[in-house]
Amino acid sequence: MGLSQFGRDAYEDPIKEARRCRTSCAVFDFSFVKRASITGDQSLDVLHRFQSRNLESMEVGNIVYALREDSADSNFQVVSDLTIWKTAHCCYEVYSGRPQDIEDLEKNAQGKADFQDLSADTCIYAVQGPESLNVVERLNPSSSLKSLSYFKFRNNRLAEIDCLVGRLGYTGEAGFEIVVEGRQDAGLLWKQLLQIAQPGGMIAADILRIEAGFILFLNECRLQANAAELGIGNFSDQIQEQSRYRLIGFECQCDLDRMPYAAGFNLAPPDRGEIAITSVNRTQFTEKAIGLGFVNLSDMKETTFNDPLKRFYHIQRASRPYYDFHKARPRNQW
Repeated sequence: MGLSQFGRDAYEDPIKEARRCRTSCAVFDFSFVKRASITGDQSLDVLHRFQSRNLESMEVGNIVYALREDSADSNFQVVSDLTIWKTAHCCYEVYSGRPQDIEDLEKNAQGKADFQDLSADTCIYAVQGPESLNVVERLNPSSSLKSLSYFKFRNNRLAEIDCLVGRLGYTGEAGFEIVVEGRQDAGLLWKQLLQIAQPGGMIAADILRIEAGFILFLNECRLQANAAELGIGNFSDQIQEQSRYRLIGFECQCDLDRMPYAAGFNLAPPDRGEIAITSVNRTQFTEKAIGLGFVNLSDMKETTFNDPLKRFYHIQRASRPYYDFHKARPRNQW
């Protein structure tokens, strides 16, 4: 398949890759994401037991962002996020970066709905940035993707290969996710994409997500926070019984040579005046490092915090996202 993002942290300088995505276009291989289909008259009931969003009004061709929350925990801690694509009446596809989610969905579907794990034969490519439409249309000038709305998808052909194309992404930029079945076709499409755009790796993807104020679930879920504490309560229909912390964005200085930084699984809750740092990375927007972390709910009016482990210093609250404060760029008209 040529260059593959899977297992690659970067193709060159990650900050250059992130800057390219912000200013023109970058292509990411997210084929580590798992994909499954669920069909049948009870498929909606299965999905409602599996995740927390109400999908009754969801229309064919729509994509919904959803959360998995631990119902056995009174605080409903978030364990992962998903996208759900409605492909036909009583037919859905579920995408998750957490393999356990697909295993759980299969268990929930047993005896109630038809389940199929499509992951082994699926590749997922994300074309992100203000020039992403121009890049994709070079593979099919008659694709009519200009009219595709945010969080919608349709069947399409790119480079003579059948695909599902959705308008969404992980970066805070306008762009597309392209779902391809068949490893041979996927390899051909990847080569075609790399002839007209440059690839980005996982470090650049993390930089872009932090800049956009988006959560990295492998990092931010380590404190066992609920949706409200993570700042994404609008994506949950659960009622959290308590709120202890808030996730904030910050700028800081540090002497670490290795970036990005992710907290360990033994992350401790913050005391007064402290911040439990979960993600840190370099960026193109400031000479300081930027990151995400939890502060005590009683400290929400504070602007400076201490790292109890003393890895980071001069920690100053910063508004999320670090650019595009109204988060309009992914929704902008081309």
